[in-house]
Amino acid sequence: MPNHPGLLSTITSVFLVGLAIITMVVSTLWREVDDWATFFGTIAPGILPAVAASFGVIVAVCTLIYNANAAEDQQRRQHTINTLLQSRLSAEFRLHKERREAFFPEYQDVFYKDWIARRYGASQTRNGANSVRPHESARSLIELLNFYEFIALGVRKGDLDEQMLQRSVRGIMCNLVDDCRHLIGGIRVRSPLAYDNLCWLYLRWRRRDAVDIHGNPNERPIPTRPGDKDEWPDPPGA
Repeated sequence: MPNHPGLLSTITSVFLVGLAIITMVVSTLWREVDDWATFFGTIAPGILPAVAASFGVIVAVCTLIYNANAAEDQQRRQHTINTLLQSRLSAEFRLHKERREAFFPEYQDVFYKDWIARRYGASQTRNGANSVRPHESARSLIELLNFYEFIALGVRKGDLDEQMLQRSVRGIMCNLVDDCRHLIGGIRVRSPLAYDNLCWLYLRWRRRDAVDIHGNPNERPIPTRPGDKDEWPDPPGA
């Protein structure tokens, strides 16, 4: 059966309404008919086909609802697959991931003030021959967050298959948000709606007892005010 929250309840409701109507008709006949021989001989042949037809309509409506939702679910899954293939496997996405790791490696907290310093600071490079400038690394980090904000919006609006995404990118997304939780908090102080969908999905997906590959706490809450190591300064020219 398609994984649609309201599908079973909708079909059940239609079926029960139809069954209630048929039951009401039968109950009325039971009370009103005195001569059952006459009823079955003369009246029933005209009524029973109508009752059977009504039941057939109910079954047809339930089938139509089921098929429509099955098609919608299939379309959603295909759209989810296409979104993942066209984004995470693209050369641009891999480039952003590589640039991000030059100055903001995985499993290290990204504080807002440090991101500001990289984004607007000096232009020394890293990564040897594949030199990456700090502002490029900072920008790529934001692009990765923006991608998962887009994914979260699709899940929230029902355009993407949440179960499929949760099985494929939950850990990657939650690791990224955990690394960037101070950065996201600083951005949301200035723009409260920034990454609203990403925060919503992170809250749904994160595991309270999660640890990273080093055994350290992971998938921690996104702060709503500066901590001891972060001042959340305004960007230059703000």
